[in-house]
Amino acid sequence: MAAAARHRENWALRVGALLGAAVLLLTVGCAKSPATTPGAGASGSTGASADIDAMLTSALADQVAGRADAAIVTYQKVLKQDASNKVALYNLGVIDHTAGRAANAEKNYRAALVSDPNFSPALFNLAILRTANGGQAEALTLYRHLISVDPNNASAHLNLGFLLKQTGDSAGGDTELRQAVQLDPNLASRIPAGTLGSATPTRAPGATGASGATAATGAAATPAR
Repeated sequence: MAAAARHRENWALRVGALLGAAVLLLTVGCAKSPATTPGAGASGSTGASADIDAMLTSALADQVAGRADAAIVTYQKVLKQDASNKVALYNLGVIDHTAGRAANAEKNYRAALVSDPNFSPALFNLAILRTANGGQAEALTLYRHLISVDPNNASAHLNLGFLLKQTGDSAGGDTELRQAVQLDPNLASRIPAGTLGSATPTRAPGATGASGATAATGAAATPAR
């Protein structure tokens, strides 16, 4: 059981490519909370879990193909069987985020984090959303939490660095930006010339971004695989 759970978790954290520069769409198809079917025995639970896996896979395919309405219907069916399914909640948040429905996206990301407070993609996307909507203080907390869970998340360090500089902590921002580049040298191209060591706070990239191991100018929403 533990091995199966770890397998689903690993699958859940395979993040797809950015969709432009807006929100990281978590591509987690089968990372989910165990199905909870009252009164079901072991075989019943296994069947419910397989059914949810199939629905998540179907919903993900629709989401990646741009069939958001169909994906929403299927994710909602998943939540009827497993109300705390973090993948369905997160991917619904991504759909809302990319469609500009910020309040709904925030609600779904927060619900995913109630299910799993350390769920990196939801932490990342919510931080981006809060940065874009005046919640810089909470975004700082979310990025720091994410980094405590995943210290090697270069994009989280990058976004935290920009946000720290934006809020006046230039030295702290420089430290985070350098850490981001140390972890992923490709991110150096995302740091404007003269930013490091500058006394002037730079604009945070989170106005467009999302979760997980993504490039830091604001990630694009990516469904979970």
